Amino acid sequence: MRPIEVAFRQNAISARQQMGLSQRQVAKRMEAHGHGWHQTTLSRIEKGERGVSLGEAADLADVFGVRLADLIGDCPVDVPPAVQDARLQGFRECADRVHRALEFGEQELRALSHAGGGGRG
Repeated sequence: MRPIEVAFRQNAISARQQMGLSQRQVAKRMEAHGHGWHQTTLSRIEKGERGVSLGEAADLADVFGVRLADLIGDCPVDVPPAVQDARLQGFRECADRVHRALEFGEQELRALSHAGGGGRG
């Protein structure tokens, strides 16, 4: 079983238990989403004996009131170094813009403070 499948399975079990739902209750809710699920379907999924389609995963997240990403969370994802570098550069550029905007805002506040005696009256 791939790491993403293990993470999904564990997070789905955790979400179901935190909500206090039985496997039968979840299966009924999945039926309302148009899936022919039974208690045994969810049991097999939780045991890792059955996979889920992307649509099923999205609907299961909806049943639990979470995002699909929450069910996949804590899954190691192999991101190529070039993509990591590009993301890091993007974050740095964004941080620089925020820093410059904050500096500009501080300068404007100081100028207003000096011009208007602090802006209090």
